[in-house]
Amino acid sequence: MQKRVMATMVVVGCAVSMLTGCGVKQEIHDATIAELNTAFQEIETLKGTIVDKEADLDKERSALRKAGVELDSANERIKTAQAKEAETATALASEKSTVSNLESQLSSEKSRVSSAQQNVSELESELADLQEAYKSLQGRWKQMEENLNDLNKTAGPAKASAPAAADGDASAADLLSEMEGF
Repeated sequence: MQKRVMATMVVVGCAVSMLTGCGVKQEIHDATIAELNTAFQEIETLKGTIVDKEADLDKERSALRKAGVELDSANERIKTAQAKEAETATALASEKSTVSNLESQLSSEKSRVSSAQQNVSELESELADLQEAYKSLQGRWKQMEENLNDLNKTAGPAKASAPAAADGDASAADLLSEMEGF
């Protein structure tokens, strides 16, 4: 802008001095006119350059606006991603807590299962001991029945005063059978 004002002032000054005919020699006058023409050419060249630079500036402003819009969009996506990340982190912490609780419950249940298995093993051992004792008692019971039957055969029928005599034909084996029912 300043160059334009200066160039205009130079042109006006030259025009005034030419009109007044201030007594300048023709050679100096022609040299000044040549300088003035060169200055006008430079001004025209600079005007073209200014127009080109303004077009470039407009393009850069447009690109800057687009970059600003893209930056705003990217910032929104970043904020959204950060919010999702926070939600995911919260959900992850909750799931970790749930997993920790479940692992604790699992450990507790494993301990209970182990204790129950140990109790079952002890009960199975006791059952085996009881079954063995029961078989032994059955054998002894049979032996006692046989002894009573042998005793009944050698001693004869029971006397009327004995409890088996109430039925008349009841033997010791019958009495033992009745006792098994109880």
